[in-house]
Amino acid sequence: HFKDLKSLSLSDCHGLSSESLTLLEGLNLSRLSLANLEAVNDNVIQRLPKSLTFLDISYCHSVTDFGSLPENITELVARRTNFQTCSRYIAALEKLDLAECHLLTDSLLQEMLRECSLS
Repeated sequence: HFKDLKSLSLSDCHGLSSESLTLLEGLNLSRLSLANLEAVNDNVIQRLPKSLTFLDISYCHSVTDFGSLPENITELVARRTNFQTCSRYIAALEKLDLAECHLLTDSLLQEMLRECSLS
């Protein structure tokens, strides 16, 4: 029914579960906003549509590894997330918003720059 849907915002839809969010995997979305959803975690991130180029996961405190993002992401908004690592290179990333990430430290930033090649 939504095969032509390209952009979807589910921000602040607190009734959604992690299981229901993994159903997004089958959509051909290019833009997705999941901001402020407790259900968003690393497993959900791993199962997002591979077609995504924009993702907003601001205030999703259970996301800890940006390395699980879809490979085509060019813009990531991740304000106030609790990421701890970036486990793989994200070649397409052009724009990154990490405002208010209070757990961001010198060592995490250095790891991100080295592992994700954002420099």
